[in-house]
Amino acid sequence: MKVFLLKVCQLIFFYYICIVDSSQPLKKIGLSRQNSKVNFNKMINKVIEESIKIGIPIKCEYVPNRGFVYEVDGFYKSETVSIEEENNVLIATARYNEKTEINTTKDIVELNYKWWEYSKDRYDGWKYPSEKWKDLFDMYGLNCT
Repeated sequence: MKVFLLKVCQLIFFYYICIVDSSQPLKKIGLSRQNSKVNFNKMINKVIEESIKIGIPIKCEYVPNRGFVYEVDGFYKSETVSIEEENNVLIATARYNEKTEINTTKDIVELNYKWWEYSKDRYDGWKYPSEKWKDLFDMYGLNCT
């Protein structure tokens, strides 16, 4: 599943630069018509790629005039957090327009932990983190018992 999501993000990007942005000749955007092999690993942000590899549930969408928007599910009261690249920095935006700079995969896990801590006493369904997030909390030494 993780590899599938990564490939979907990469294909969306490839689709955009090769088909949607047809105003740019392929050579100008770094592709040749004779050899259209592309190194997809260079197209996705390394923090996002690593996050997908360790199991963080990330969806990717291309939004015109904004670029790639990554949606991370499972943030309890906030539900989802969107992550966008602004001036070469990843910024996570949660409920109430709360912004957090993301430099590592651990930053995403810690942000989820913060939302779980905030939400766990507000609804019985949030009392315990989901199994997926609990495993990630454990990986980074965040106590959720």
